[in-house]
Formats: sequence, C-alpha cells, structure tokens
Amino acid sequence: MIQRVQTIYLLFATLLSAFQSVWSFRHCDWTGLGFAVAACLIALISIFLYKNRKRQAGFVIALAIIAVLAVAEAVTAAFIQKSAFDLDFWYYTGQAVIVFLLATAAYRAIRKDEKLVRSLDRIR
Repeated sequence: MIQRVQTIYLLFATLLSAFQSVWSFRHCDWTGLGFAVAACLIALISIFLYKNRKRQAGFVIALAIIAVLAVAEAVTAAFIQKSAFDLDFWYYTGQAVIVFLLATAAYRAIRKDEKLVRSLDRIR
C-alpha cells in the first residue's frame, strides 16, 4: 500500500484537504468546508482501495471533480464579493488546485499500475 506512488499523492491530498477544511471552518465558509471535507474523505477512502484499482481510479476522478468544483465555488464567491485579490482567496484556490494536480498524478499512477498488471497477465 505505502510503496505505491499514488498512495503518497493521495496522502498529500488528504492532508491538504484537511488543512483546507480547518481553514474553511475558521473563516465560516460553509460551502468551502463541505468541499474540503468531501475531498478529504474521498482521498482517505481511496488510499485504502489499493486492491481494487478500478474503484480507486473512480474515487480519484471524483476527488478531481470535487477539487474543480471547489475552485469554481471560490472564484464565484470572489467575484460576487469583489475580493479576487484577497490573500484568503488565493490560499483556498491554490490548495484546491494542488489537490486537483495530486489527484491527476494519482490517477496516472493507477492507470500505469493497471497497464503493468495487464501486461504481466498476458505473459503468463
């Protein structure tokens, strides 16, 4: 489980989402809190799905979608409140973008593992 690179990516995404949820809770951003908690839980669950790569890939895709929705929510809220250059906006959005990039990297690693297993099955 730990020796796979996607586990490291998902662990970092979990930690970053946990920090994002604490930040959202402190700033009373309830929509952002919902996205951050959902991303944290999905990333944590997908770490333990290492035996079923297809299901793990599905959870990672859901994590990436939640990260994109969190960025969209932050941008929409910034334009409504006219605070696009606020430091809090950049902090929250940056974390969501990094979670998206980590989810994308984890998905690529899962796909790579799946290709490796399929190629070894053909050899047998």
